Amino acid sequence: MGKLVDSVEKEVSAMLPDKLALRQAMLVRRSSLPAPERAEKNALLVRRLLDTAWLRAAKVLMAYLPTRGEVDLTELYDVLGRRGVTLVFPRVTSRRFRRMELMAVAAPWRQHVAEGSLGILEPVEGAKLCNKEIINVALIPGVAFDRAFYRLGFGGGYYDRFLPELPSSTLLCGIAYSFQVVPCLPTDPHDVPLHALCTEEECLLARPAVY
Repeated sequence: MGKLVDSVEKEVSAMLPDKLALRQAMLVRRSSLPAPERAEKNALLVRRLLDTAWLRAAKVLMAYLPTRGEVDLTELYDVLGRRGVTLVFPRVTSRRFRRMELMAVAAPWRQHVAEGSLGILEPVEGAKLCNKEIINVALIPGVAFDRAFYRLGFGGGYYDRFLPELPSSTLLCGIAYSFQVVPCLPTDPHDVPLHALCTEEECLLARPAVY
């Protein structure tokens, strides 16, 4: 029986995409998107998110600032900021230990971010540390996602370390272009499945009855 199980596991592993190869392929494809097509996809995704009941109900949103071709949701942040939603962004606090913290920014949010240690826009010094317990929705970028709501990132491990620290009440929503969604990703025991996945074509919920 043990040999049969081992054989099945090996066959399944062989069918799964290699993380490094998939990451490289997705990054190349994402970076090669023509600017007009990218802008159109970003706008569609913003509209889809604004149509979701769970985002309309959010009072505190964990957002991200795009890098290396990630979906640009800054238009969404402008809309939500005008509605009075509190925006919080991650800021790297330790490159050695791959740690980041959430910082709340005042409105208008664009005046309170600047390039950080990794060359990514982050909240400026003086931003207020945010209590993770009050986050209603967290928008999570990624290099690839699958329909089991698992995520493949850049490989740095920042989100892998951070996501388990968020309360169970926080809705975790992956953000990607539709071509970044694959049938199945290889996973590790520490990987955290998300609750939702939004692309320019659809918004999926792992448990629709809950949200």
